[in-house]
Amino acid sequence: MFEVLGNFIEWFFFLCVDIMHLVEFLTNTNYKDINTIIFLLLQPGLILFFFVLWRLEKRRGKLNKN
Repeated sequence: MFEVLGNFIEWFFFLCVDIMHLVEFLTNTNYKDINTIIFLLLQPGLILFFFVLWRLEKRRGKLNKN
């Protein structure tokens, strides 16, 4: 069971690395820049975006109940 899960995680990791290398090739940047863009800009930005959407929906739900 755990071996299958470990194999899947390893396969998925290397798939993501291959995708990052493809983006690196297509945009003429390096792996470090792509990694920085994804994990220091894109991921926190998406977290904040979905947090704001969640708060708006929560507020809208309270307004509709009254």
